[in-house]
Amino acid sequence: MKFIMAYSGGKDCTLALDRMIRQGHEPVALYTTVTPRGINFNHFIRSGVYQAYEECFGVPVIFCTTRELHNNGDISGSLKEAIVKYGAVC
Repeated sequence: MKFIMAYSGGKDCTLALDRMIRQGHEPVALYTTVTPRGINFNHFIRSGVYQAYEECFGVPVIFCTTRELHNNGDISGSLKEAIVKYGAVC
């Protein structure tokens, strides 16, 4: 199954990503929310670090830039676009 993972960059997400891959699933993108300054809301990781993850994992990172962590309008719109673009399962 192709999937897009909501990825904070933390250890729990990384472990979950590893487990999904080991079960035979294919990550087609990692998805994270960032502030307009490019800082992740959950772990305060700069967007440049995610670009390094992208190179390391070989999976594109999708950034949802929003002013609020739980801005469902921004998040759902960009995630729907990503699902279509990458052919992921909902």
